[in-house]
Amino acid sequence: MTPSPESGFLTYALAAGLWRLGAQHSWLDTATTWCWSQIEAIDKPVGYTVKFALQFLDAVPDPARAAAAIELLRPAIREDGTVPVEGGIENEHIKPLDLSPRPNAPSRALFDDSTITAELQRLEHEQLDDGGWDFDFLHYFAGQTVEWRGLTTLAAIRTLREHRRI
Repeated sequence: MTPSPESGFLTYALAAGLWRLGAQHSWLDTATTWCWSQIEAIDKPVGYTVKFALQFLDAVPDPARAAAAIELLRPAIREDGTVPVEGGIENEHIKPLDLSPRPNAPSRALFDDSTITAELQRLEHEQLDDGGWDFDFLHYFAGQTVEWRGLTTLAAIRTLREHRRI
């Protein structure tokens, strides 16, 4: 993965998590201001910046502003609902349910119902014989594979559960 100039993955993700928890802290205020300025200034949104910016926009308590910012990210999404990852493995892309895993999230406006239904079916069928799911980016070494398979499995179960598939 090659970081892009507008990368803010960690700040977007941390601010999103803190907003979902209902936290109140001066760090969150500063981070939120920074996230808004970065997202609203994005010229050509790419890869993981889109994923983590959407996490922030789904969590921040400013629905009108979030909806407008989500539309700024729409050009990054291909017709099949995915976002390519430049600098990743060959044909690496971020799937719709990785971009918008929760039903009724503001980011869901980026996808039609048929795309989400097809993605839920794909996710169900990607479960491996051992009960887990695998990730679709570079497997660097065994320890990383074990860690990310666990995280990917938990995310798949959460997504399927929130969509009443399990």
